[in-house]
Amino acid sequence: MKALIGKGSRGGKGSKQNQREVVYNLPRQTRSLPENVFPDNPLPKGGLQGINDFGQVAYGGPWSPGGTHRYFFKLYALERVLELKGGATKAQLEAAMKGHILAQAELIGRYRRQR
Repeated sequence: MKALIGKGSRGGKGSKQNQREVVYNLPRQTRSLPENVFPDNPLPKGGLQGINDFGQVAYGGPWSPGGTHRYFFKLYALERVLELKGGATKAQLEAAMKGHILAQAELIGRYRRQR
């Protein structure tokens, strides 16, 4: 199983970071996520979405009113399916993953809106 936590910030140290995406119980063979995944268009094969900082069960971003924003995505390989329902928070996901993480990776991307 896999889990993914995505967050974004405006830039420098101490910048507020918004939770953009919380996804879990993805099958281990998952290599990508479809676009426009909302509760009425669920993730494939049992994957679930949690709630983001915008109060939505959806991916929230990227969006940059100006300047370059950084986005952090943490991917976790888990030893088992997590006993969470859809709509879990990041804190609930992290608590459920504790002691079940086999490996993890982090991707940091930058986004600047084209004008």
